[in-house]
Amino acid sequence: MAAGHWAGPGRGCASRWLRSCRLSPAPPAARRAHAGAAERLQREYDAVVIGAGNAAYLQRAGLRTAVLEKRHVLGGAAVTEEIVPGFKFSRASYLLSLLRPQIYTELELQRHGLRVLPRDPYSFTPLLEDRSPPRSLLLGNNMAQTQQQIAQFSQKDAQVLVGGMGALSQAIARAAAARGAHIFAEKVRGAWGPACRPWGCSW
Repeated sequence: MAAGHWAGPGRGCASRWLRSCRLSPAPPAARRAHAGAAERLQREYDAVVIGAGNAAYLQRAGLRTAVLEKRHVLGGAAVTEEIVPGFKFSRASYLLSLLRPQIYTELELQRHGLRVLPRDPYSFTPLLEDRSPPRSLLLGNNMAQTQQQIAQFSQKDAQVLVGGMGALSQAIARAAAARGAHIFAEKVRGAWGPACRPWGCSW
């Protein structure tokens, strides 16, 4: 992609109308600076990763790796951040459930300071409805209590949550297999056990 910059008001750009602005080629000095920066990156690093991703595996394999992060906080799904003064939130830690257990051991995440603290209950949703008293939905690992919470809104949905999800999954799997799909399933609770035990995880 060619380097360029927006021309200022004194260079053919009307100050009030963006559509009057034209993308003009970058001056030679800017092009030389861009080329020099790219050359330095190629000289100093074997790989440049935006947002970490697989950077740790590349580094462990012996590649000189640079990580570019837009945010002021590092950690991605493992971040606990004070969004509201006095209140800390896990911005995206629910995504840790998608992290394959062997990554914990292969990258020695415990030794590097990662602590996983499961929440139970894990979801609280307050509901403010017109002409109705305030209600809330609290979800946790206790299936009976979760069923009672959902039953406030729908008895049928509460029954399906407890009794029907396994049957639904099996029906979908059978339909997919009948069409030639290869079904790969991994028991998440069982798989998390060995990897999570050092942190005291309870699910």
